[in-house]
Amino acid sequence: MRIGEVIERSPIKGFHYAILAACFIGWMFDAMNSGLISFVLKPLTVEFNLDPHITGLMLSAWLMGMLLGGVLLGTIADYVGRKPTIATAMVLYSVPAGLSGLAQGWWQIFVLRFLAGIGASGFMVVTSTLLSEYVPVGNRVGSWPSWRAPGPSDGCWARP
Repeated sequence: MRIGEVIERSPIKGFHYAILAACFIGWMFDAMNSGLISFVLKPLTVEFNLDPHITGLMLSAWLMGMLLGGVLLGTIADYVGRKPTIATAMVLYSVPAGLSGLAQGWWQIFVLRFLAGIGASGFMVVTSTLLSEYVPVGNRVGSWPSWRAPGPSDGCWARP
């Protein structure tokens, strides 16, 4: 019996919960990283004397990075594997977040948030896929990755 068949037929065990917990912790830091800018936006606009257009551009860097990151890191994960790509994504979203505190101008924050967006999106895409692949076939409907975070499609389930 091949490893894939064993994974598909096995019941949910502690191993599955450990993967879910590791992914959840990563998603938690990912979400925190995305929201940190809202706490420092007002002081940043004052300190760097930013007009609304530049502020909007700086904030959009995260979304631009996410657009690229999901496609790029998702594709890379198919070739080099999920685990190395997840590690790369974690570095890409955590190191730029730390370096943002040392930024001397809005353009540095733009570049760092762009890189962090690439890592964040790649992390979400690749960990969701990894988790889906480890969940036994019988449990994949409404699979665990759907637990990761509420999103726009959740309104379909939440309405009365």
